[in-house]
Amino acid sequence: MSQSILGYETANNENYLYKIIYYVENLLFQLLRAQELNIKLYNGITND
Repeated sequence: MSQSILGYETANNENYLYKIIYYVENLLFQLLRAQELNIKLYNGITND
């Protein structure tokens, strides 16, 4: 009985961890995209 509870808890923790990793990856990806766009905009302004 206690094993199934522990198993359930660890499964929940893993899901939580994956959600955090997924969120952080998305955030980093968006930051990189934003940085890329900023560089392109800056280069566009300086090239004119």
